[in-house]
Amino acid sequence: MLVEIHQWKTGGQHGTTNKYCSALESKGSDYLDKLMGYHPFVNINNLEATIRYLKISNCNLPACTAIASFLYCRRDVPIFDKYLAKFFAHKFSIPENDKSINQVLGYVKNINFQFEKDGRPNNYNRIGFNHNLEIYITEFVPECIRISKDIQELNICYVNIYGRCVEFLPIDVEMAIFSWARKHSQIF
Repeated sequence: MLVEIHQWKTGGQHGTTNKYCSALESKGSDYLDKLMGYHPFVNINNLEATIRYLKISNCNLPACTAIASFLYCRRDVPIFDKYLAKFFAHKFSIPENDKSINQVLGYVKNINFQFEKDGRPNNYNRIGFNHNLEIYITEFVPECIRISKDIQELNICYVNIYGRCVEFLPIDVEMAIFSWARKHSQIF
């Protein structure tokens, strides 16, 4: 499962996933046993420790949060990526006449993620990884939880594939922002 999630998150870059597989194999079966020791994967209990443990060679913060999100049953653990980092850091070009996005940005907390010179989140060195992980844990995850609770309090739901009205969770907030950002990728 770890390899499949890594491959999905890295966009099928086989070289990166192959290197991750080698790093994972070098850890041996004890690595997976210890990972399961962070169980139960509920709410956001042990989230930071789980992500730190998942950080091995060729597994950056976006891949670590993707794996963690699936371990936590895709409920309370949003996946970190460049679009979400830039959205919450307010680091994208907004058309002057777009009042609705300005209203949204006034509502969401500005989160000071650290970026490389090329505009990607800084996750490839230890300092960047640690900074962005700390911000992810202390600000980003709580902000997605806050937004989902606000939506729930307004009794806003969406209809799932089974035709049931379900409440928004933190991962739904993440997916909605990611979808919007991908649709408007030219401004990022």
